[in-house]
Amino acid sequence: MPDGTLASKSFYGKTIRIRDASTGKCLRNLEGHTDEIYTLIELNGNLVSGSEDNTIRVWNPTTGQCSETLIGHTKAVTTLAKLSDGTVASGSSDTTIRVWNIITGKCLKIFQGHSDIVAKVIQLRNGGALASGSSDKDIRLWDSSTDECLRTLEGHTDTVLKLVELHNGKLASSAGPKDKAIILWSNLWGTSTRSQKLEGHTNLIRALTELPNDKLASASLDNTIRIWDVISGECIKILAGHTEGILTLKLLHNGMLASGSFDNTIKFWKPSTGKCVGTLNGHTNHVAPLKELRNGKLVTGTCHDARIWDMSQFNKTLIKYSKQL
Repeated sequence: MPDGTLASKSFYGKTIRIRDASTGKCLRNLEGHTDEIYTLIELNGNLVSGSEDNTIRVWNPTTGQCSETLIGHTKAVTTLAKLSDGTVASGSSDTTIRVWNIITGKCLKIFQGHSDIVAKVIQLRNGGALASGSSDKDIRLWDSSTDECLRTLEGHTDTVLKLVELHNGKLASSAGPKDKAIILWSNLWGTSTRSQKLEGHTNLIRALTELPNDKLASASLDNTIRIWDVISGECIKILAGHTEGILTLKLLHNGMLASGSFDNTIKFWKPSTGKCVGTLNGHTNHVAPLKELRNGKLVTGTCHDARIWDMSQFNKTLIKYSKQL
């Protein structure tokens, strides 16, 4: 958060906790949702959360007050995306996408077309268009000004869970456990969209992260990270070292990749060589969230605890200090 605090939600929890990012002290709890919180984003100093209770809540993290409750979805709110004009897009199990003014609480647009759960929504750079992935296995591209579906991309064989727009204009996507491929979509706005499958993982892909120089990293429950050349579609490196499935992947400011796993560890990788350059131990359960703070510290979490790691000594001796939250 801009004020140096850290917002987190627990697995299966209904509460958001605001902590001091330096000390780990819990400053306040944000309570109001009546069922599990699925998604949490920060927008202009506010927190926005989506829940199984069908609502979106807007919070002032300084006071802990809920300033707006956004009501309109008829089933769980599964994904949130902040848009460039300061509004928020939400996807839901009710198969719709909504765009909201979080100041007034008004729903501005409703996008209809998917036939199953909307699992992911992102904003594209091309004129502010939206892309959505769904349990109907399709990706849809939407005109955010008219709520018109511009194009439907078909090719996945399971729920589309991840969408990443690359700097070269391609869209990368991955799907549920029946579908172990990444698809690169190009010429999104041309007369004929092209697709290229990147195959090699043998289990569910849990994370996609763009790397410099036209590279893409993917992390999977097959225990590996793969580095792909998004021009040729070739897998150029396989990063092996975790002993169980990988849940999360983050590109750090120092150029390293950090990964969290079911093996309870965080590993650090040099993408150019594929070498593991360090491992953090200390968690007693699988590591899912990873967040790098502005002060250079790293926050990691499990279903039981969270830790703040001091990364300042990384290049000398890996991790001198961690604080359990």
